[in-house]
Amino acid sequence: MTSKVLAIGVLLLLAVSCESGVDVSSVDNENVADTDVYEVQDVAAETENDVDVSDVADPDNEVPDIQSDDHESLDEDGDHNSVQDIDEGSDIEDVTNDEFPDEDYEIVLEEACETSEGCVFDTSWMLPEEDWDSWAYLQVVGEFGESSRSAHCADFNFRTNVLKAREAYDSVSISNSTGTNVGVYGSNTTIYYSEIDYYNGYSEVFYKKIYLGFTFPTTVFPYLKESGVRETDFGPPAVISQTFSHSASHKGGTDTFFYKRCVLGIAKIRDDLPVGNMTGCFDNIINGEPGEKLEMMFRVQIEDDKDKLLEYSNIKYDGSIAVRGDEDFSPYCHCSYDEEEQKLTCYNYDGVEEYYEERYFYFW
Repeated sequence: MTSKVLAIGVLLLLAVSCESGVDVSSVDNENVADTDVYEVQDVAAETENDVDVSDVADPDNEVPDIQSDDHESLDEDGDHNSVQDIDEGSDIEDVTNDEFPDEDYEIVLEEACETSEGCVFDTSWMLPEEDWDSWAYLQVVGEFGESSRSAHCADFNFRTNVLKAREAYDSVSISNSTGTNVGVYGSNTTIYYSEIDYYNGYSEVFYKKIYLGFTFPTTVFPYLKESGVRETDFGPPAVISQTFSHSASHKGGTDTFFYKRCVLGIAKIRDDLPVGNMTGCFDNIINGEPGEKLEMMFRVQIEDDKDKLLEYSNIKYDGSIAVRGDEDFSPYCHCSYDEEEQKLTCYNYDGVEEYYEERYFYFW
């Protein structure tokens, strides 16, 4: 590990320690390898925002998955559910249908964002290495605000073993709400059903959201500026997730009928740092204060092994890991929605068993 990477690794460790309350008085270059980058990656997941339709604020990610224990049943809302074991030899692609990455999936780079004078983006830099089967990249230009703010220009793409990004995306936002970690979040949302009654103050929505989040400590900025380094030898902690949500808001509050969030990828870790790179122009930024300009590109190799994602998804705040049978345990999953049949099909894996879960929705 080079001295430059080591120095930035220490900064990353300090950022993690600030988040977790670890005593950093004894931190030195030798224990960078002991850093748990998953804690930083969790920041990206925790700051994920759900879609807001007609001022309807959806609940956060603490809402538990709704699953049926019966083979065929009606839930309290009258929706049909079924859970079935996966037959030997069944194809995982049956669940993901058109979202499954093609073998010859072609990467189409958008034009480079317009940047400040003297700053030039070469978007080919974002292309994944040839041995990266799963990956994510993003370019972004925008200003920091008091909270999350939409980027002026952005482009992102990713591929995991069960999902590839759509051609279009809704938004890319920049955030430094914690003061210690910068978040860059891209998403695209597909609304399958919505009903808005302005007169009675009622709104109902069912949607799918694909989310890509990068997070890194603000201490990276002063280091890169002072050292003159324009590119790191490691990437940002990352999270790719898929969410399906059905809820309704009214004058009395919000009712959640269904919520399921699946983590489909995180940054692959090597030598305790994310595999990838970050680069950009830093003349107009000090530490991510409101009004400062972010001009950066990111690329990262994605870890999509289901056992590792299962472990990541069940890390608790105290560092322990929920396991099958625990009340707060969440299985690894990914889902696909058939609009014609109004049926959501999810593949679930709990570390031992694999099973399909089907849920029908009836929107009139």
